[in-house]
Amino acid sequence: MRTHQKQANRLISQGNALHKEGNLPHAITAYQQAIDLVPAYRSFYLVIGDMQFELERYDDAAQSYITLLDEFPEHDQGWCGLGQCYMMQQRVQEAADAFDKALIHNPKDAFALYYGAMSHAALENHAKAHALLRAALVLRPDWREKADAERLLHPYMEQDDAPKWWQFWKKLGKKKADLDDDSPAEPDEETEMDEPTNYDDDGPIYG
Repeated sequence: MRTHQKQANRLISQGNALHKEGNLPHAITAYQQAIDLVPAYRSFYLVIGDMQFELERYDDAAQSYITLLDEFPEHDQGWCGLGQCYMMQQRVQEAADAFDKALIHNPKDAFALYYGAMSHAALENHAKAHALLRAALVLRPDWREKADAERLLHPYMEQDDAPKWWQFWKKLGKKKADLDDDSPAEPDEETEMDEPTNYDDDGPIYG
């Protein structure tokens, strides 16, 4: 068992080095071999899925995220990655559902908010798309130009602030899956938003 652990650790170190070098296929192999030796390393399916996504292997990436979520069903980054795979596969409703689940577990996941807005815009869920986009831009105001250039999101950038967008945010914070309640809610002017963690401008980063 200790031998397996040492071999797995070496493979993880090798995978990290290959990842930094941009040799994604061999990095994926190293991580997978480490998981095969020590199943406790299944969290690395997130890294594998992200690399497969970058390689445009969307079917493989989706399966990696699903495997991760089977073990860690509250992993918001896994749900977000799965949602992005579904978007690339034109499985828009499944993408929206995945982003919604990511936000139940982490309402401040800016990527899930942004891409969730895109998926709901594609489904013509306009109020929800607008609400999620506004929440994303609270966290990442530097994404405004990107959102304005995005075909699905541009119409929402031209609208005045939706009067109920804040209620979506508050419900997400309470981990409620139903975001369509029409009960009134207003933002607290003194409320401060924390910056999202574990991401850079291009996607997940790993320490």
